[in-house]
Amino acid sequence: MGTFVNPDNSAFQVALNSEIYVDKTGLIGYTNKVMNTLQGYICNSRPRRFGKSITANMLTAYYSKGCDSKEMFANFEIRKHPDFEKHLNRYDVIHLDVQLCMEPAGGPDQVISYITKKTIEELRAYYPDEVPEEANSLPEALSGINTVTGRKFIIIIDEWDVLIRDEGSNRKIQDEYINFLRGMFKGTEPTKYIQLAYLTGILPIKKLKTQSALNNFDEYTMLDADIMAPYIGFTEEEVVSLCKKYDRDFEEVKRWYDGYILEKYQVYNPRAVVSLMLKGRFKSYWSDTGSYEAVIPLINKDFDGLKTALIEMLSGGMVRVNVRSFQNDTVSFASKDDVITYMIHLGYLAYDQASKSAFVPNEEIRQELTDAIESTPTSICLPRIMIAAGKSGGGKTFFTCVLLSLLKERIEAVRAFKCGPDYIDPMFHRTVLEIPSRNLDTFFVGADTLRYLLGREVLENKGLPESRIAVLEGVMGFYDGLGGVSERASAWEVADLTDTPVILIVDMKGRSLSALASIKGFMEYQERSHVAGVIFNRLSPMIYPGLKKKAEQELGIRVFGYIPELRDLTLESRHLGLVMPDEIPGLREKLELVKEKIRAGIDLDGILEAAEEAPELLIKIPEIIKKQEGKTISGAAAVHTACHAVFDGSRAIFQGKRELEAPVADNKNSCIPVIAVARDEAFCFYYEDNLDLLKKLGARIQYFSPIRDQEIPPEASALYLGGGYPELHVKALSENKMMLSSIREAIRNGMPCIAECGGYLYLKESIEDPAGKRWEMAGVLPGNSQDTGKLGRFGYITVTAKKDGLLGPEGTQFRAHEFHHWDSPENGTDFQAKKPVGTRGWECGYTTESFYAGFPHLYFYSNPEIAEHFVKQAQSWREAIWEIQKE
Repeated sequence: MGTFVNPDNSAFQVALNSEIYVDKTGLIGYTNKVMNTLQGYICNSRPRRFGKSITANMLTAYYSKGCDSKEMFANFEIRKHPDFEKHLNRYDVIHLDVQLCMEPAGGPDQVISYITKKTIEELRAYYPDEVPEEANSLPEALSGINTVTGRKFIIIIDEWDVLIRDEGSNRKIQDEYINFLRGMFKGTEPTKYIQLAYLTGILPIKKLKTQSALNNFDEYTMLDADIMAPYIGFTEEEVVSLCKKYDRDFEEVKRWYDGYILEKYQVYNPRAVVSLMLKGRFKSYWSDTGSYEAVIPLINKDFDGLKTALIEMLSGGMVRVNVRSFQNDTVSFASKDDVITYMIHLGYLAYDQASKSAFVPNEEIRQELTDAIESTPTSICLPRIMIAAGKSGGGKTFFTCVLLSLLKERIEAVRAFKCGPDYIDPMFHRTVLEIPSRNLDTFFVGADTLRYLLGREVLENKGLPESRIAVLEGVMGFYDGLGGVSERASAWEVADLTDTPVILIVDMKGRSLSALASIKGFMEYQERSHVAGVIFNRLSPMIYPGLKKKAEQELGIRVFGYIPELRDLTLESRHLGLVMPDEIPGLREKLELVKEKIRAGIDLDGILEAAEEAPELLIKIPEIIKKQEGKTISGAAAVHTACHAVFDGSRAIFQGKRELEAPVADNKNSCIPVIAVARDEAFCFYYEDNLDLLKKLGARIQYFSPIRDQEIPPEASALYLGGGYPELHVKALSENKMMLSSIREAIRNGMPCIAECGGYLYLKESIEDPAGKRWEMAGVLPGNSQDTGKLGRFGYITVTAKKDGLLGPEGTQFRAHEFHHWDSPENGTDFQAKKPVGTRGWECGYTTESFYAGFPHLYFYSNPEIAEHFVKQAQSWREAIWEIQKE
């Protein structure tokens, strides 16, 4: 008995243990009949929660040699079949649930190798001598066993289409998966080792051009369920029986949950019917079974008047649909008919075979579709372009800054964004634009929040000029993402989720025509590469005209200009990346000089045209963001504009420990909390969106300098000590004894404090400078930090709280980023950090009810509740001081 090979019957037993189970064992009678025939290749596709997985578990429980299920089936229909015991628990069964394989595999790109390795290991446990030593694929292993023993296998794959649905834009994963399935099931060789094949999913098998990728399978779908119609979903007869048992109004049940016409059967969604029977409430249970977010972007495209068709169906009408063109995936939509067919497979629409028409099946779906249309995202016009490259150090930042400067001459509102978690590149953008630049990171946030953060200013500021453009700077190489083996969290993923045209900066140093092969690869690596054009970097002006013509003719790509080699006009680097703008003498002059040198070679008009070709950005404010932004914290936000002048310099005693500057107010809710943010050359790494979210939650931000100021701002309700380069400013920080004492005492007295990376090091006993000399710091936390000579625990992490604390209760999760050369042997154990790829993890960080400190850089929008907890604690601190004052 294994995980995949010959599993036990426990999964099916869970279904039988439920209060309501409807006998579907008649399906086994059919599979017994067709096994070892051409009809023994079955794919059942139905919407979520229609009972697909239960049938897969039922077949496994019946056929698997890994269990004894005779008593389990004793009272069901199959027991009456004459061949019941002939097939009962007699076969080697391989049962794969692709959805459940995602996490242990370490990501979708590892699923096939994980399934292959794990299954072959389990097969060797049963057949140690029969599995060929060199077998590295499942077909090889199964063929080897069959050759020696003559045994055949029953192969059951539940949720077979997960990789097709969830990785629709990743052609590499799709191709690998389709080839895996074809190797398992196509051709004459698999017929030697397959007794029965049974697949379940939401979508039918993906088409390659006009044919199914597995055209030897009999497919039973929402369009044509044929003999499988009564086996997945509840029939009307079964629902009538349940209504009698639970005393429910059948006509009302029919109005709410009926409407799927499969052959001669009226079929109901089992999840909805069971929920109604047990809870007694007529309502939509569809949101519990699936999300309409998958279809909202398609509805917004409004193919051929799609919205009009949906409104007609919502009004009770039927719409003819050609279901043959749909490619059975989640990306190849070309018409209204494709979208409607997809919605039929998802269960949002029903299909009448006789009239070849789609319609809204019932009241439950009517409500869901109405909500979907009403919650259609806001469309905004935001011309945008991404500057990307094939590798780090390819000239993205320098050219982005020059482009921003050029655009400022032509466009009223130029906005800059940086893909990924980098702090320093946005500082260069800010130097040019004199306004903040922001980050867009798909590890930190999902698609909805990403688009919201990109288009938020247009959405919220109706006065933003029509003359506007957003420039996104990429990160690393264009396709480089998590772990170096995935496009996840890459610049390409940002471009894909925001439909942003991309200009590649192509380094031409030491090559010419060979670069075209590289460009072609970038254009074709993903079906939707979004590559709109290129700029040649470090190219001789003598070669440019001919190379531009050849690239445009042979590749069909636009060339937006070239950058000549600019010696002595580069940006220096430091251990955390680029040096900061303020440290480069004459940076603005240098950028102006570069701008004039490359101006003639850049097709700015063409770049603007490409940016304007970007489709409208669809913005849906995520529910959690709306929830957070709509709240007030103890009434503070309501008086945001009226509380700046309530301090009179009075002093209060807090817990008898020391005198603190405290605000005086008429009542404890009459002021917003003030978060004192350390910001100078030592502490400069802050995400602008973090600070903005604190403001949205009702806080006011006040900056101070741990290097130059003598104490924290007297009106402070909380401290935020960000990252930066404290190790390069240890002398000034250490010698500012008054500030160290001010911060130390505030934290010890319970003032809420977040300290991340550099701010965390500042709170330790000491920091060593680059020369190895140790300097005294705040001493709030134990230990010394020193240069390790390498990056420590570099990259993205998911952090989980192991105890209640400032950021939330035990179990609170957020996503973060580590990037540091200085380290300490004592880094806390109050959180568990885990890398997104693989199994590596470690303990880290310190927390109390009022304190968080650790190396992870926080990104509040990954979990806005941590920001809310912080602001609430800051407000509580202010209210506590007010109570003491009142005494």
